[in-house]
Amino acid sequence: AMLKDVQKSMPEPAQKSETPAAAPRLSQADISRVMAGVKARGKDCARQLGQKGIAELKLVVSKDGNVTDARVGGKLANTPVGACIEKAARAASFPRSAGLRFDYGIDVR
Repeated sequence: AMLKDVQKSMPEPAQKSETPAAAPRLSQADISRVMAGVKARGKDCARQLGQKGIAELKLVVSKDGNVTDARVGGKLANTPVGACIEKAARAASFPRSAGLRFDYGIDVR
């Protein structure tokens, strides 16, 4: 009976430790697909506001797929186009995952 108790309690902690890792990582394909939409909106921003360049985005994606932080660096930082691109990036929605921080350059020339 004691052996069964030990076996029963063993899988439980193992499952708990696997839970955070169970969420899949965002694939390059997921990132490319979602960022293609951000890139298209970024080009609209540049066209509407008459400013061009490369937006160096720093993104933080939460486990539920929401972009919790998006900042444009480089020459477009603190510009109307940069703010427009940040807004577009924050509106993006990724698949559920383990979450991710990554940099992404968008050419809006």
